[in-house]
Amino acid sequence: MNARDLISALGGTEALTTETGLSEGRISQWRTANYIPKPWVKFLRARFPTEVDWDDVALADKEVKQPAA
Repeated sequence: MNARDLISALGGTEALTTETGLSEGRISQWRTANYIPKPWVKFLRARFPTEVDWDDVALADKEVKQPAA
């Protein structure tokens, strides 16, 4: 799942503007660029923990899981 798919899965531009307080233009920029900044990915993951399979989300800013030591 890329940024465009994630935005759609979380309810689209309007829903994310409500949840984040950002403008529709900013969310549309994310969709156009197919890129969501890392701090916002963290926010969305915390806000919507079960709405998507976060292990299937392939974003440039995705955190790399380190193996347990």
